[in-house]
Amino acid sequence: MPGPISEENKNAFRTYYSADIGLVHAVFLDDYVGALHKVGGQNWLNERNLQLQWLKVTLHRWIALRLLT
Repeated sequence: MPGPISEENKNAFRTYYSADIGLVHAVFLDDYVGALHKVGGQNWLNERNLQLQWLKVTLHRWIALRLLT
């Protein structure tokens, strides 16, 4: 059974995800990219910025859906 994280993201250590649980939008964040990249380095920062962008998109999407219902 597939989980909430794609194989591509698992391989890149991007294991953050969100799920709707009733009226709650649960968001799970991590810092596993620190295991691949030097913490504070440019690659680490790029991955952290990707995570932040993902978080902004998922929260805006959830808010927009709640406003429509």
